[in-house]
Amino acid sequence: MASVVLIACILFINSCSEVRTANNSSAGIVYVGSTPGASEIKSLLTINPEKAIDFIRWELTLNQSEDDSKYYVLNITFGEAQPNTLGFKGGGEKLSLKGVYAVSKSSRGDVCFAPRLSRYVD
Repeated sequence: MASVVLIACILFINSCSEVRTANNSSAGIVYVGSTPGASEIKSLLTINPEKAIDFIRWELTLNQSEDDSKYYVLNITFGEAQPNTLGFKGGGEKLSLKGVYAVSKSSRGDVCFAPRLSRYVD
């Protein structure tokens, strides 16, 4: 289930910003974006369909450790929009996922991002 969420996140973040840190390679690559709180996304994230959600803010960090293992951290914040701000009423609700991923190329040169072994982070 979390793998589906991560794939959906990557698809939605496709047009969002990428942040790299110049001197800190352990920080990884960070993608930030937001999407509407549509029923399909609520279902993927196992959020109550009756919950009022105006939008979801996504932050996906792709890391690579010294032993070449790759892992991701997906942090989302969601809820009703706070009027006249970029934030959420009451700070919104937060959800975090963590897992490992692999990147591979097909014979056509396509790059495939494959998340696996996802789990919730406290």
